[in-house]
Amino acid sequence: MSTLCIFPEIRPVLTYFEPGRNGELAGHIAAAQNSGVPGGLGGQPLHKGTKELETENRDITCKDNPRVPSPRPQGRDCDEYPFASSREGGTEPAGSASELFLPEFIPIADRDGATLFVDTRGGDLSGCVSPFSAEGAGEGWMWTSVTAMFAALADSLEEGTILLGAHPVVRDNSLVWER
Repeated sequence: MSTLCIFPEIRPVLTYFEPGRNGELAGHIAAAQNSGVPGGLGGQPLHKGTKELETENRDITCKDNPRVPSPRPQGRDCDEYPFASSREGGTEPAGSASELFLPEFIPIADRDGATLFVDTRGGDLSGCVSPFSAEGAGEGWMWTSVTAMFAALADSLEEGTILLGAHPVVRDNSLVWER
């Protein structure tokens, strides 16, 4: 039986050295990382996914994506980043529509069959608050952050205005929504 050592403070890095061989791929990866998706140096790491997730991610990124030419030009593969083999693969940036409730969605509130969640996918809107309902997260984001959501709630409480279709009211030290 062999023994394995794990060094959690060390991050593995995959580097493409040969510009003549990997230049276009390296350029695509660099552009994706610069957009804020996970996997760049100093950012959130990529996490290994399952084989089933890899297939699903590849379908989302390559098969069902109108931005990918079909059929692909000869000798070309579908570049994807984050890689389909990662848990982060196959996803659009934060704030994008999704039919599935993704692991990157952190639920923070439920009401009337809808869930408000923080979208932790990469991109400029990472951390935005969005609604998810039976139709999915297709409505787009509502606030750029949890802080912005609470600022809107505070304004609504102070001004007595409607927020999310109801009046928020504090009663007996509890937040109540009146219709």
